[in-house]
Amino acid sequence: MAQAYGADSYIWGMLSDKNAGVYSQAASHPNPNVTQQVFIGLEKMKAPGYKIGEADTKTLTAAFYDLYGKDAFPAQDATDIYNAAIAYYTASREPGSVASISDFKKALQDVTGQVVSINGGRTVLPFDVNEDDFEAYFDGMTAEELQIISPMDRTQQQIDNTLDYIRNGRYKQVRGNNAYIVVDKSGKTSLFNADGTPMTFIVNTDSVANIVSEEQRRRSAARQRMVDASIPTVIPFAGTVGEYSVGTFEKQ
Repeated sequence: MAQAYGADSYIWGMLSDKNAGVYSQAASHPNPNVTQQVFIGLEKMKAPGYKIGEADTKTLTAAFYDLYGKDAFPAQDATDIYNAAIAYYTASREPGSVASISDFKKALQDVTGQVVSINGGRTVLPFDVNEDDFEAYFDGMTAEELQIISPMDRTQQQIDNTLDYIRNGRYKQVRGNNAYIVVDKSGKTSLFNADGTPMTFIVNTDSVANIVSEEQRRRSAARQRMVDASIPTVIPFAGTVGEYSVGTFEKQ
């Protein structure tokens, strides 16, 4: 950080328990400009002209829930993301200006990534994965990949039920590097590892490529099986038909 942001003392003042969640959101962002703007905004918010008033707070909070709903993030992460976006938004805001919903929504997506609707729930995509590839990752989940992600003994029925839940659930981003949990319509998850922790899926370009290539391999194998099944079986025959010996076509 010292190399990236220099010796500006206010940055180091951000590393406190009070701002730990906001700092975590900013520090883990893949775009260093966003990270820096969050820190700049936090410092600006100390000045009277940049403080968010009660009316603007209500407006921006409503904009947050209008964009994400209540199921895109765990509660604490949602608070930290909101505060990080407020800081990022403040960094480019004129002192004393009225809060802009459109500008704040843009700031939110700069901080979090694109918001999409999948399986009836709102999901924030990873910065390096588009919507089609994100869905392909979960739709293409295999028993083998499931066992790698969450190793435990499962019956075939349990495997089938878990894969069905994964493919049709809603995907909530959690704190971490492109980390997601699968939840139901109420926002709760029933997918846990053997140690009782929530089953977590890392969705990035590498993991998507792995799932997609495996899905392509399975489809190719399935097509080949169909081709093989359509080829008639030739049964060797030794004998004669009329004047000819089958197999040699030599006249007897």
